[in-house]
Amino acid sequence: MILLGLLNLKTFNESSFSSFVVIFSLAYPIVTFLFLYLWTHAKAHNPIFSTTNLLFDNEFIYFHVNKNETKLHHESIQKVVSNKIYWLLYVSKGQFVYIPKDIFYTQDDFNKFSVMINT
Repeated sequence: MILLGLLNLKTFNESSFSSFVVIFSLAYPIVTFLFLYLWTHAKAHNPIFSTTNLLFDNEFIYFHVNKNETKLHHESIQKVVSNKIYWLLYVSKGQFVYIPKDIFYTQDDFNKFSVMINT
């Protein structure tokens, strides 16, 4: 976009269309960058980018996000989709929990969790 604006800069004031192309192509990347920067740093979007801790025992999976705890009974998992690098635990038809497979500290924890969600 910036290259398009710079190439049309010599025709800037010849017509209203050329002026629009120059202004739009030079302003669009700046406005897009500012929008994305402000969107990622907005307080309302902090839960999306915050760290989630996962704990589990024989009955529940506990998620700790920003001092809030959510527990999920392993029997409430309707479907498990497994990939090489993650699991998707479907709680309802349109709601799932994404769990990467590389978050476990030991192979024993990985195996216990795998057995728990697949039963």
